[in-house]
Amino acid sequence: MLSEQIAESIKNIGATETASIMSRALCYMAQSANNDFQFDCDLGKVVIERKTIQTND
Repeated sequence: MLSEQIAESIKNIGATETASIMSRALCYMAQSANNDFQFDCDLGKVVIERKTIQTND
């Protein structure tokens, strides 16, 4: 399960690096979906707000 893989990652590379990897994945998902995300639970809130990406087209 993903939750077990995240727990193992925290043990192996630490919480900060794991959070960084997860953050980039969530940002990618938001960009791909063309939609911001917000997750709420009893422990807190996570908000993913997309940035405008400049291209050289």
